[in-house]
Amino acid sequence: MKNKEKKAQGLVNITLVATDAAIKHVLEMEEASELSSSIMDDIVYEFIIFNLHQFNRLLFDKFGENGRNELMDDVVAKLQKHLISSSSEVLSKDDANLTVDILGNYLQSDNFHSKAKNFISLYNEREAEYSHYNEEPEKGKGLAGTLLWEFGKKIADIMGKEYDLSIIMKTQQLGISYTFFADRIKEALED
Repeated sequence: MKNKEKKAQGLVNITLVATDAAIKHVLEMEEASELSSSIMDDIVYEFIIFNLHQFNRLLFDKFGENGRNELMDDVVAKLQKHLISSSSEVLSKDDANLTVDILGNYLQSDNFHSKAKNFISLYNEREAEYSHYNEEPEKGKGLAGTLLWEFGKKIADIMGKEYDLSIIMKTQQLGISYTFFADRIKEALED
């Protein structure tokens, strides 16, 4: 694949920025005000992995299975490295001095870095789970079983409010945050 390293780094950057934007909105939820830092760490990881899954689907459409696997392996490995070792002010020289406002607070946490060691395992677990969900509901059926609905339920469950429809619906809206970066994603994937 041409410019694989550049594409992978671009997707890492986009993942971090999209996650940062989503977490900013999570923190604005009234329900998030009482959450421990450990629970927020879990939520940050879920958003990172959800965004990666969205990229995985996009890459499959663009590059097929082999190209997708090759690129996603690099993206996930690079991202794990960042999650373990990055600082909050500047992620790294590779990231062209990308600053991330909200996510930076988590990148400094020892607890967050500790969880990063299991990132690939969690990513693989979620990838297997999310691959079974449709993006759109089946005709005549509700949202249950769709990717965004199940992601919303997962975040609500982490918050200790598994059946809180308000959280599920808000999370669904945040789950599509990666779409705001569509132009940047296309640029990152160009040869």
